[in-house]
Amino acid sequence: MPLSREGKERSFRENVLLAFSLAGVAGAVNAIGLAELGVLTSHVTGTATRLGVALGSGGWLDAGRAFALLMAFVLGAMSATLLIEFAKRTHHPRFQLPLLVETVLLTALTLLATLTDGPRTEGVFAVALALSVAMGLQNALVTRVSGAVVRTTHLTGLATDLGIELVRVGAWFFDRTRGECLLDRLRHVAVVRRDPELYRARLHATILCSFVLGCVVGSVAYALVGALAMTLPVCVLLALVAYDRHLAVSDEDLDDDFNPDLSP
Repeated sequence: MPLSREGKERSFRENVLLAFSLAGVAGAVNAIGLAELGVLTSHVTGTATRLGVALGSGGWLDAGRAFALLMAFVLGAMSATLLIEFAKRTHHPRFQLPLLVETVLLTALTLLATLTDGPRTEGVFAVALALSVAMGLQNALVTRVSGAVVRTTHLTGLATDLGIELVRVGAWFFDRTRGECLLDRLRHVAVVRRDPELYRARLHATILCSFVLGCVVGSVAYALVGALAMTLPVCVLLALVAYDRHLAVSDEDLDDDFNPDLSP
């Protein structure tokens, strides 16, 4: 059960799979939620800013809503942690249950939106709260399973880390190719995939690209089928559960050379 291993027990391949799939889910949910509700739900930086602005201007209703969205994200993170600990104590797969709960939440919201021709005005905020819970749950899950190596619902810190890692990539390349001609330097690109020093840069780039791709796919799908576009991230989550239940860990994944320490 690949998803049921934590932190340093996990391979780079598993972290990339988790990062690519769940960052795409977060991007799609964020884009669909913005189109359907006018609210960004996959991260709390903007929500915290709205809370501060509303408090400063005396907009108590807006402040209350922003605070509720922030707390919904925290509640989702707490729920994921409780579900993981429960599964761990009862000797069940630790990460399937949080994924299934997120799937149920997104499916229920999709049915609500499609069967009622979209949430009514008074229900929009409640749906936004539920999406925030789902995204908080997902972020806590992926943080726990990867040992805080992967974060999928927000990109500010990740973009900072990527900038730092790109400088390291440049230093690595010029140190390795000092004094060589251009053709010989290009041959070093072939070893990039296997060099542990460059794994973090690849992982961060994967998350960033997948989140943007999820936003693109989610927005295009919403333009075509409306709230039914949420079935795309639901299908990805179900595929991850099936992967964890039925696929074994490969010998390469267990190789130390393929699984470097990615802790900061």
